[in-house]
Amino acid sequence: MVTIDPAERLRLIELGKLAMNHFEKQRSFICDPAKDMSDHEKENRVLMRIQNDARKLLVLGDILGDDGKDFLKLGKNAAGFIYLLYNIETDHQTMVKELVDLWTNLQTSTGRCADIIYPAGWSPSETDSDSAVDEEWAAWCADFYLGFGKGTGRRCTFCGGSTPLPRPLLFCGGCKNTVYCDRMCQVMDWKSGHKSSCAKNESGRKECKEEEASAEAA
Repeated sequence: MVTIDPAERLRLIELGKLAMNHFEKQRSFICDPAKDMSDHEKENRVLMRIQNDARKLLVLGDILGDDGKDFLKLGKNAAGFIYLLYNIETDHQTMVKELVDLWTNLQTSTGRCADIIYPAGWSPSETDSDSAVDEEWAAWCADFYLGFGKGTGRRCTFCGGSTPLPRPLLFCGGCKNTVYCDRMCQVMDWKSGHKSSCAKNESGRKECKEEEASAEAA
């Protein structure tokens, strides 16, 4: 394995944290007893996203070694999650190896083939569809190989996702610096710690009270 410089290591760790959050978001939908059981297409797309999250976490866990132990563990859990509930068994080994090998080769390459991995002018689909899931995967590959958010504008602070056009990202009303792809990410981030950091800003104190009430109701 190639030596990873500190900046690249931190970048990959950040991608891993976003992938963990993205998986937790998908899992929360599957485990939500109030979800629409008749919307099988949406449920299938969530399962596709979980499979992609498993690949992300397994790849990053492989590359980062000791720093990626949590990613590797959760990646295996994600794969096991959909097998346990849906009897969907996917062999990630081949794809994970290909992704790791390509990343390794790019570390000694003078160019990163942006137009091949991540077509110029790409933008999220207007609707949630199977093709949208494929586009999300392509976007993550661009983040993985080229750098976070290359050519896509701002991304969700919590899960790393973008939003279907023309809907914009949601800004935190307190700090104004944190953006989310949807309300669910906003609530989950609030519960996982953004409340405390946002409350430190005087401008965010009013928003904190409003968000706290909203998060408790969610």
